[in-house]
Amino acid sequence: MKKVLLTLIAVLGLGLAAQAASYTIDEQSIDAMIEMAEEVTPAALEAEGATDVTIHIGNGAQPIVAFLLALVPVTGWLAIHRMYMGTSILAVILNIVTGAGFGVVYVIDWVMLLIGVLDNNIGQYCNNGRWLMWADLI
Repeated sequence: MKKVLLTLIAVLGLGLAAQAASYTIDEQSIDAMIEMAEEVTPAALEAEGATDVTIHIGNGAQPIVAFLLALVPVTGWLAIHRMYMGTSILAVILNIVTGAGFGVVYVIDWVMLLIGVLDNNIGQYCNNGRWLMWADLI
């Protein structure tokens, strides 16, 4: 009970300390940054001879994020981790309709993503359209 009370006091204290009035926006710096920015479009990339003009955001799915999404029962059953990793919509629908394979697929997804976190590699599960994305690894 003490830990809960101390946590609530800490959150309340941080909430009071972080007031919006203490933050400022330097509009001149923002304008200068926008002026210096270079617009990149797929057409401009093709003109420069790039072969892959797909715009990628970030470095792909992060193992720890996919694992945490699978760990939480609600997001695991709703296949949020699978959507994050880029699976097919059919696999997501099958996961939701069958209750993540009556819990079996949910547990195996969780274990396989835990192994992926330990190896720091979930590449074999990303953009994998199969419902049993790990079936060839068992």
